[in-house]
Amino acid sequence: MGVFLFEIEPINNDVDDFVWVVAGYLPFVYLDKSVTSAQEAVAIYCQLMYDWVDNVINQNSLEACFPVPIEPTFENAQLLKLRIDILKEVFFDED
Repeated sequence: MGVFLFEIEPINNDVDDFVWVVAGYLPFVYLDKSVTSAQEAVAIYCQLMYDWVDNVINQNSLEACFPVPIEPTFENAQLLKLRIDILKEVFFDED
């Protein structure tokens, strides 16, 4: 799992000059420059993935979810939830 902050050359004033990328063995996410730290980027990543998982498990629409490039099956949702649970444990362990 990697969390990267890139400075980019925007094509116009409507495009941020910084972008966060969270990537690895899990679905990737791009976040805008309103995110202030790598830890916040991971927390938002987890929220986005949990939202997708919850909607798949409860058979709700994925229209408002961040687009996750895997089949929205119950099995895939459970596997993703397990990985996100582990990610949260590693990044946010309070011991």
